[in-house]
Amino acid sequence: MKRSRFHLTAVMRVRRIQEDIELGRLAKARIDLAAELSKEETLTTAYQNAVHVSPAGTSTQRFLGDRSRADRMGEQVMTARAQVVEARCEEVHRRDEWAVAAQRVSALDRLFDRFAEARAASIAADEVVDTDEQTMQRRSHLARAATNSPARNSSTQRPTSGEKR
Repeated sequence: MKRSRFHLTAVMRVRRIQEDIELGRLAKARIDLAAELSKEETLTTAYQNAVHVSPAGTSTQRFLGDRSRADRMGEQVMTARAQVVEARCEEVHRRDEWAVAAQRVSALDRLFDRFAEARAASIAADEVVDTDEQTMQRRSHLARAATNSPARNSSTQRPTSGEKR
């Protein structure tokens, strides 16, 4: 069975892009919420400032017109408040989505840190092994040189071109 290989850097890049996308969606949701709050505040102020009671002695037509206008304004305020609630829900949802994406990135960051620590430990262990091997090679070389020295084994050593036995 062939194992699939992938690089964590590619996964990390995708996860960061996903986090950025969610952060952008959260920002848009916050802008939409601010716009809905502003709209709701404007409509509420206009509704509160509107005349709800017609002055005495006005005609029925004017009374019904004022009443109808006040009802429409009240409905607009209620609709604006419902839209604010929807915008708040959307903002909370987007915040949660961004938190999940950020958590994924954080988990991969911890994994990268763990791999970096393991890599550093492996490099340090390799350096120790290399140093030990070099030390052992020097010792064996010195031991061989000591066994071949003329002071110790002069009788077994071959004569050189100008020497006699």
